[in-house]
Amino acid sequence: MKQKLGEEYLNRTKSILKTVEWKNTTKAVSTFGTAVLTVSCGIVKWTATDLEKLQPKIGTLLTIYISPPCCKERLTVPQQMGGRGLID
Repeated sequence: MKQKLGEEYLNRTKSILKTVEWKNTTKAVSTFGTAVLTVSCGIVKWTATDLEKLQPKIGTLLTIYISPPCCKERLTVPQQMGGRGLID
């Protein structure tokens, strides 16, 4: 089940990155993409390592579709502090 939810999260993120303007991607990914994972948190027991396995894949998708590569720590840092602002 974790694998299916992870794949759905990546598919949603990929579809967002293909269609949404770059200014709105972090907000769209945080609301539409991570909804799959947040809704499943009460049903499926996610560990920190399970979620950390998804972060490099999201970073790769961001690099392919939007912007130059950045360090993985900046993905979850708020935009006001120089990060991407994705929900962790």
